[in-house]
Amino acid sequence: MIKKIVFSALLIIAFAGCTRDDICSEDTPITPLLLIEFRDITNRIEIKAISSLRVLVNDSDSTQAFLGTSDTLVVIPLNTEATISEFQFIKNSGDSINTNTDIISFTYSTQDIFVNRACAFKIVYNGLGVSVEPEVGNENWIRDFTILNDTIANENEAHLTIFH
Repeated sequence: MIKKIVFSALLIIAFAGCTRDDICSEDTPITPLLLIEFRDITNRIEIKAISSLRVLVNDSDSTQAFLGTSDTLVVIPLNTEATISEFQFIKNSGDSINTNTDIISFTYSTQDIFVNRACAFKIVYNGLGVSVEPEVGNENWIRDFTILNDTIANENEAHLTIFH
């Protein structure tokens, strides 16, 4: 009987030491992804899907950041440890004849924001800048872009519109 009381007391003390801050809830905001929407270059109001879009990190590993079949909105992660992220946006990635790759660079500054003790910090990206590298011998499929929000603090709305 005494063993049960001691065990129960130790169990209560162990759980009493945990507070609500010790668990990071799934609803807690984390470092946001960059939201990009795609629109028609001839009718800038109209959303236009891209067939077989593939997005790769433009580095030696070519890590895949996004793969889709017909997309009008994509989300990609920016590098939290740098102030520039470069990606290959590949249109018609499954078609060996009509594949077209554009390289886009995103520049920004990062700001650490304390969330809470359990979740620690999240990164907010400020001053988003975008540049598309001109293609040699081929025409870029990305014709234009508009930065909708140069601060990436959440994923509630698009940050960038790409026209193609």
